[in-house]
Amino acid sequence: MLSDLISIYEKLQIPVRASSDIEEFFTECIENCEGWYIGKSCENTPVLIVKANGPNYLRNLPYIQLENLRVSHGVLCDMRFDDKNVIRDEYSIIECLSAESDLQVCFLTIVEGISTCLRGDWKVEDLEALIVNLVNLFRIVRKPRNKSIAGLWGELFTIIESPNSEAMINACHTDVSERYDFSSGHCHLEVKATSSSVRSHVFKLEQTNPPSGSRIFICSLLLNKRNNGLTLGELWDSVRKATSDPSLKMKIERVCMEALGNEIATARGVGFDYNFAKEHIAFFNAEDVPCPSPDLPNGVSEVSFRSDLTFSKQVAGGDDSVFLEFFAK
Repeated sequence: MLSDLISIYEKLQIPVRASSDIEEFFTECIENCEGWYIGKSCENTPVLIVKANGPNYLRNLPYIQLENLRVSHGVLCDMRFDDKNVIRDEYSIIECLSAESDLQVCFLTIVEGISTCLRGDWKVEDLEALIVNLVNLFRIVRKPRNKSIAGLWGELFTIIESPNSEAMINACHTDVSERYDFSSGHCHLEVKATSSSVRSHVFKLEQTNPPSGSRIFICSLLLNKRNNGLTLGELWDSVRKATSDPSLKMKIERVCMEALGNEIATARGVGFDYNFAKEHIAFFNAEDVPCPSPDLPNGVSEVSFRSDLTFSKQVAGGDDSVFLEFFAK
């Protein structure tokens, strides 16, 4: 399913340039963001258009030129809402320069995510922060994917299914290289998802051998991929709406973008059966995961292994027990 902003953008007409001195865009307002518009350029590329004012407006905002992204300010534009209604004024323009549809989808996804972080009384400083975040995220989406789609779907599913989604977002890792997906104090949760009918997952040896004083739980998910299932994009959007904290919304954007890299456009459309996942979720203590001995020979490190949890002891009380301990302070 397409996001709201992508659907809006696809319905916009392509304007015809009438003057070399004035930029022209067909536009629509972005919901709940006064002075923010999504537009389509004469080159058939997506544009974020912002009306910002203030005594230091032009001096404080950065001008940026990247391979596929341009940010400029004080640009004279004709904003067309239809063939008759045109507004001419100066705006800040954040433009995707690429004709690649996948990159355009990434741009619109980033803009939609970032726009949800804004408050109604946004200031020029908010626009400056948005530009910095957008540039950083746009650089990320040029990198290869470094996490499975099922794995990220499983993480987002766990956030939504928890009794405190906002706390889970706060506990979520900020770097895909971190040892565990979620950490709160000395308690950690690692999510493993598989489309196999066997509850078998790949672990790193250090994930199943916690240091003294730590509690490690494993959330094991069996997934059923379906064309009409809950898509990664829909789940992503739901998690974004689960918090009103702008910094946590931005954290989710970064986690998802870093995980998917240049496969965001296709990955967002991959769906799994939500009810099947709910029926086939299981929790384990890391110490009950069958694993090799942690006493490795000299020179051996970074050991990974596959373990079948079918006959492992599940945590008594299941997710209620795990989440209660996970959020205990």
